[in-house]
Amino acid sequence: MAQAKLFSGDVITREDLNSLVDKAADIIRTATDYKFILVLLFLKRVSDTWKEEFEHKKQELMKYLSEEKAEREAENEVYHSFNLKREFLWDGITKDIKKLPENLSNALIKIADLNKDLKGVIDKFSFLGFTTQEHREKLRQLVELFNQYAFSKKYVKNDIVGDAYEHILYRFAPTQAKQGEVYTPREVIQLLVEILNPNAGQSVFDPACGSGGMLIQSYKYVREKYGKEEKLLLYGQEYNSDIYGLCRLNLVAHGITDAFIEYGDSLLYPRFTEGGKLNQFHIVVANPPWNQDSYGEETLKRADFRERFADYPPNSSADWAWIQHMLSSSQDKVGVVLDTGALSRTQGSEGAIRSQIVERDLVECVILLPKKLFYNTGSAGTIIIFRKDKLEERKGKVLFINASEQFEKNPEVRRLNTLASENIKKIANAYRDFKDIENFSKVIDLARIKKEKGKLNVSKYVLLSTKEEPINLEEIRKKLQQLEKEKEAIENEMQGYLNVILRQIATKGIAPSTFAQAQEEEIPEDWEVRTIEEICDILDSQRVPLNEETRAKIKGNIPYYGANGVVDYINDYIFDDKLILIAEDGGYFEEYATRPIAYMITGKCWVNNHAHVLKVKEEKGYVTEFIFYALEHRNIIPFIEGSTRDKLNQEELREISIALPKSKEEQERIALILSILDKRVRSEDQIGIHFQKLKNGIMQLLLSGKIRIR
Repeated sequence: MAQAKLFSGDVITREDLNSLVDKAADIIRTATDYKFILVLLFLKRVSDTWKEEFEHKKQELMKYLSEEKAEREAENEVYHSFNLKREFLWDGITKDIKKLPENLSNALIKIADLNKDLKGVIDKFSFLGFTTQEHREKLRQLVELFNQYAFSKKYVKNDIVGDAYEHILYRFAPTQAKQGEVYTPREVIQLLVEILNPNAGQSVFDPACGSGGMLIQSYKYVREKYGKEEKLLLYGQEYNSDIYGLCRLNLVAHGITDAFIEYGDSLLYPRFTEGGKLNQFHIVVANPPWNQDSYGEETLKRADFRERFADYPPNSSADWAWIQHMLSSSQDKVGVVLDTGALSRTQGSEGAIRSQIVERDLVECVILLPKKLFYNTGSAGTIIIFRKDKLEERKGKVLFINASEQFEKNPEVRRLNTLASENIKKIANAYRDFKDIENFSKVIDLARIKKEKGKLNVSKYVLLSTKEEPINLEEIRKKLQQLEKEKEAIENEMQGYLNVILRQIATKGIAPSTFAQAQEEEIPEDWEVRTIEEICDILDSQRVPLNEETRAKIKGNIPYYGANGVVDYINDYIFDDKLILIAEDGGYFEEYATRPIAYMITGKCWVNNHAHVLKVKEEKGYVTEFIFYALEHRNIIPFIEGSTRDKLNQEELREISIALPKSKEEQERIALILSILDKRVRSEDQIGIHFQKLKNGIMQLLLSGKIRIR
């Protein structure tokens, strides 16, 4: 199974590697654990890097040694990032297809034995579960996929390998959330690290480090702000043994080999201690499990270092146990992400613990986040910032920030929201400025918070704007009159076509049918069936995804499209034509009867890689508008594949068939009728909106007594 680098040029881009791991995810679907993709990526990376280091050192040594002696010396572990033996290199262990599970598992054990930092990390994963024919075939496909690329440092940077790890974690987050794994959105981590502002040489500790996101973002932040040579001391503890191993791999993938990560329960058995005391770090940061149960008084009385807990939380929620542990482990700054209930609950001793911490003037800032940021809950979260060494002007005060409306719709997962770069900047600046901003942030004295019994609900202190635009009833009346005239014109245009259609329904005795049934019925003799490949040119190769940071730099008025419509507006374009876009992934495939899966666009635009781009071959007699309507509510579920996200691959897209009249004129007439109906729907929507405005205006007058009805 020889490997050949397929990418053009010498460097593998972020998009290239993300595309690779997406293909790997499509291979495994839900048949096996996504973590095996990460293990294979790690194994291929260290193997290719070892070979690169070996060749480099060999050439250097051959200036004064024979080739044989140079090769022997170049194998010495002192010249390598990881200690490997030739027999455990990727090419060797993947050579025999029939023994892949055994060879891979054995190699992981041996490599862990040779590298103490990998002991208890990679050897936790075994491929021996790939015993069925189906699983063996998937493993063979994964190996062949990885064989297509060279992953040494010459071809792919640490940051890009690390981003590929993050990409897989993000892709599988919805599935893993259902199984109890917590994935903190990277935008939330970015905001938290921006606020905590770690400095070069400081120590950062995450007692619930999961896959290492908080530590990795802190590392990136310092490198970007102070230079690549500057470092942080990173510490973490994780209770889930599989996630602990994944965290170690993720750190290595990002080029972080000197972090201190321990396995164990932070609340019961903290691992970072010295001289019988807890170690203290410059910054402590975490998104611990929200409302974790079974950590009440009975359990925590058996914990090591019980002096951390001034009081014990109720058995139903460990939120304030985590906060007390983090404060005990901190020299100064603490940042924690929690459920908003932690701000006000009074179950058991929660209220007393919170009040005590407030009275000690440890709370510096409380931020209410938007809803639907997290995969495992639609509820809003909160960020609480604690400081042991507050600036003088901030003592005796707490800043509350109501960021509940600081979000954009998530372009990848339609049920979620996300923090855009502008949102992060606004929140972080408000924290730094520490001042009142109308309807957004407010500085509150401790005296008032004490009167509220230590409750920290943001909405109690910062109300969102309730300002309303003045309602001009005369303008609304005129607009409604105009809309009614337009509606009447559309209905007159539509009526003739409807009469023809209804007469044919009555004459032919056509029974009502669903979308799916209609698409399976026989077609007239003067119609034909053609595939998308025959009807359209597929322009997917011209698509270019742009991340949010890049788009923020090129804001404009040209639409940037994704799976379900406009995602953003920028100042550049790829296409300038009449096109049809149909979702590749993240589309409304299951809701095709009520929500569109395709849409038609004209003019300048940019399209990312979540929508297929079709240009109808009008020169062959096909009408773009007709093809669009044939796809708009098409049931394409039989063509959908994917693991965690439904996906319409290009191969399957090409095979989708469309029934259409051979006559171009009939195609045009059908498209015209449907476009008139579309106009009617839009007209009705506008009328409804303006009637609602009219109602609101009249309601204000009637309910205030300004207008009397006697």
